[in-house]
Amino acid sequence: MGVVKELYMFIIRVYALFLERVSQRNKIVFIASFGDNCVPVANELYKRFPQRQVIVFV
Repeated sequence: MGVVKELYMFIIRVYALFLERVSQRNKIVFIASFGDNCVPVANELYKRFPQRQVIVFV
């Protein structure tokens, strides 16, 4: 199971680096592995950063 977790974390890091290179600074990208807690977190991001675009990947 550790290998799967390491592979997953590597993919997330590569994806984050890619988004950092191509995205503008007025966006927040939220990647959720588990859907059960992403709605409250996304709502809080919307409230705290109303001037930014919030993108949620579930």
